Amino acid sequence: QVLVSEVHRRVLIEYVRPLLQGRLVCTSAKMRARVAARLGDEARQLRELFSRLVRAPTHPPQHPWALLKL
Repeated sequence: QVLVSEVHRRVLIEYVRPLLQGRLVCTSAKMRARVAARLGDEARQLRELFSRLVRAPTHPPQHPWALLKL
């Protein structure tokens, strides 16, 4: 749980904060739609990642390749 919390904090610092500090300037409706779709897709991927981390077993996997499935 501590590891998941630390990963969540680092994602916030490394990914979300620069997004909020920067300014996205979209010059057309098409560009806004593309940016919105991309941000939505990245948000979905982050939700999936953190839900997998929360559900991950607390004991290390038996085989090193099992780590790739997390």
